[in-house]
Amino acid sequence: MPTPTVELFDPIVLISIGIALVAFEALFFSFFLFWFGVASIMVGAISYVIDFSDGLWQICSVAVIAMVLLVVLRAKALDRFMRAKSREPNDDFLNTPGIGIIKEGKLYFKATYWNINSDDDFAQDEKVHVVSTKGATAVVQKIKETK
Repeated sequence: MPTPTVELFDPIVLISIGIALVAFEALFFSFFLFWFGVASIMVGAISYVIDFSDGLWQICSVAVIAMVLLVVLRAKALDRFMRAKSREPNDDFLNTPGIGIIKEGKLYFKATYWNINSDDDFAQDEKVHVVSTKGATAVVQKIKETK
């Protein structure tokens, strides 16, 4: 019984398949296609140096390298990418301290009128220190005058 053979793949074809698999990973985000793409690129580059006797050996090499990369690096890569999402910038623009002005019995701060949460009495057009904001209320303090 003759052994099955597969025509040798051109290295540029393997590299192209690898690039396509890496690109498809952006659609699925499963981190499986990525490793097969990287393995295909690696075997394509190795094919320039080492002469494979059969295309079947190239396919098996891609599969073995991809499985090793998948087992060793998939969890680390997923953890790194998921952790990067949790480090998104804090865009809580309104809940930052600053200086506001009392207008018509309310605090005018960051182009918004806020209810005042303070035990102090404030005069019209008085500048105050805004400690924090939550909902429609701002915690404010009188500005201490320096001499």
